[in-house]
Amino acid sequence: MDSRKPAGRKPVAVPLILGIASVLSLVLYAYSMNHKLYACVGILFAAPICALIGLVFSIVTRKSRKVRPLLWFGGLALCLLGLVVSLLVMGAWLYLMGALLDGTWRSWL
Repeated sequence: MDSRKPAGRKPVAVPLILGIASVLSLVLYAYSMNHKLYACVGILFAAPICALIGLVFSIVTRKSRKVRPLLWFGGLALCLLGLVVSLLVMGAWLYLMGALLDGTWRSWL
């Protein structure tokens, strides 16, 4: 008797969905920057979280890249793009906050 369980259907589209959510949260952050100050900080933290979860799902479903390569690669590319851009934006935001607290922000003007 074979006691192995049959392999369930893995959610291949989850990295693509999370990558799209990550990029859309960055677009929403860019739109809401011109509104209330610090109201968009919560949106900024949603992008890397979605991107990291999408990368984990990409690693878990990497065997399905032979079955649906465009779907898998698209999800991986969007998650990586969302992660890199969100980390750059967060780094610039933290640098600006440090400059504001230090008092050297006037040298930018």
